Amino acid sequence: MRESVAVKHSDAEAAKSTADDVVQAFSQSVAAGERSDQPYPHWVLRACLPADTIEDILALPFPAPSLEGVSGKRELHNKTRKYFDAENRAAIQSARP
Repeated sequence: MRESVAVKHSDAEAAKSTADDVVQAFSQSVAAGERSDQPYPHWVLRACLPADTIEDILALPFPAPSLEGVSGKRELHNKTRKYFDAENRAAIQSARP
């Protein structure tokens, strides 16, 4: 039974979205996006990423940081940011290209 699970996992990994799939999904989302100028120029995008990419991002072992009700300047929260740097890519399978 363990072998069949391993085979299914391998098949699932092979079916993961590629970088080209991500680019295509994002490009299509921008093209279909709703643009508005109020209260400032912005777009509302839907389906920006393939579903499996979103699942991988949500599964990352990074807890959402507490902003303690403070927002405004990005610099206020720089210490809580996480990156796809060499250390995290080495440690987290789904963060690797």
